[in-house]
Order: sequence, then C-alpha cells, then structure tokens
Amino acid sequence: NSPLAEFTETTRTDRDALRRELADIRDQGYSVSVGELEPHVYGVAAPVLDARRRPVAIVSIWGPEDRVPESRFPELGALARTAAEEIAAATA
Repeated sequence: NSPLAEFTETTRTDRDALRRELADIRDQGYSVSVGELEPHVYGVAAPVLDARRRPVAIVSIWGPEDRVPESRFPELGALARTAAEEIAAATA
C-alpha cells in the first residue's frame, strides 16, 4: 500500500486509524476535520445518500477554527446530517 498523503500535522495517514474513524463516521452520520487539509480550517460534513445508501453529494460546514471550533462539531454535525437527510428524502 502506498502511504496516505499528509497535508498538515493532523492529516490522517495511518490506514488502520482511518478505517476506525470511518466506522465512527458511519455511526454518527458526519465527519469532522481539525485542520487536516489546511491548518486553521475546521469543519464537518455529512453525506447525502441515495436509495442504495451510496453517497451522491455532501453537505459541509467549514470555516476558520475560531468560527468553527471543535466545541461546535456536535451541533454543526447534527445540522449537516439533518440537511443531508432532508436532501436525500426530497430527491428519492
């Protein structure tokens, strides 16, 4: 396996850790990023799933860490997940 690209110090590069994180993401319905692509950009994202439960789009909320701090991830993640579910229902 080729190594995973590292963009910042918080980018997930360990495949096993990433697999565990993906399982958590499936359970909670959204993912989080703590500066993983750009150091001071934080965010949450939720997939819009089709009838076969495959992702077709993403609802995301991103911003500088002072406006989208980790402490807001549960609140913002729930909003993104709800919006993604509403989009999926409207397009079914």
